[in-house]
Amino acid sequence: MGEITDALRRAQKERHRRAEQRSSPPPIEAEEAPSLVPSPEAADTAATREPLEETLRRESDVHVSDSEDKPYAARVVLAQHQGRFAERFRQFALRLVRELESRRTRGVLVTSAMRADGKTTVACNLALALASMAAGRRIALVELDLRRPSICEDLGLAPPPVGFERVLTGEAPLDAARLRSDSGVDLFLVRDPAVNAHEILARRELGSVLTELDEYYHTTVLDTPPVLVVPDVSLILPHVEACVTVVRNCATPISAIRGMLDVLPAEKIVGAFLNDAREPRHFGSYDYYSGYDEDPAAE
Repeated sequence: MGEITDALRRAQKERHRRAEQRSSPPPIEAEEAPSLVPSPEAADTAATREPLEETLRRESDVHVSDSEDKPYAARVVLAQHQGRFAERFRQFALRLVRELESRRTRGVLVTSAMRADGKTTVACNLALALASMAAGRRIALVELDLRRPSICEDLGLAPPPVGFERVLTGEAPLDAARLRSDSGVDLFLVRDPAVNAHEILARRELGSVLTELDEYYHTTVLDTPPVLVVPDVSLILPHVEACVTVVRNCATPISAIRGMLDVLPAEKIVGAFLNDAREPRHFGSYDYYSGYDEDPAAE
């Protein structure tokens, strides 16, 4: 118990430190980024660019954990590594890919009814799991929770130089907001939270940006706000053909689940992820659910 308490205390201190850093972010500097369409010039540039994680470590001194067993501030189980949590996310990802292929669609929206159900953690791990199994396949993780972005915190990363919100307002091209990672996932993250998120998502740029992502990436995972808290998901749904719902065991009220299902079109729901589920002992390593309650860092 003492080790778990110390790990949680260190994680809390690290989150407070990053929150203070984000309160006074450095000015955004425009930079040239390679086009999403591969070209010889872009390939040469990418080959000489240092890994994303190394750049972020040097600039912000924020470290990304490489093990499920170490205490760390990031809440994501890095699914390219071994372990029962990683394997279960791979099981989940495989089933999802088959469903997306049967529907001939590439983008999947991840949402929940309420806050704190774990939908961002699931979205991050899903993208990492997809990349870990799909050599040569392009995977994107896109942050569309413009009001309360948290992927940087979940992955233990510094805010991006160019936020994805600037792409949606037409201020920056899509490739300027792309962050490449060694995990094989391209990240499109929000830098500055937007209180007028519904106005941004109602713009025509959203549809064209998601279409461009679908044309280049084999799978695009969209992290979106909770359905019942804000109207944003209803603005995103017309541009996406598949969605996954996240429910937290013994926490999400039944009434909230019913309310979420009333908002989401039944034909677009490809599955649900039960978070915090305790595994039956006889299932052993063959259980498809994830037990966050047994990992203090992920919790």
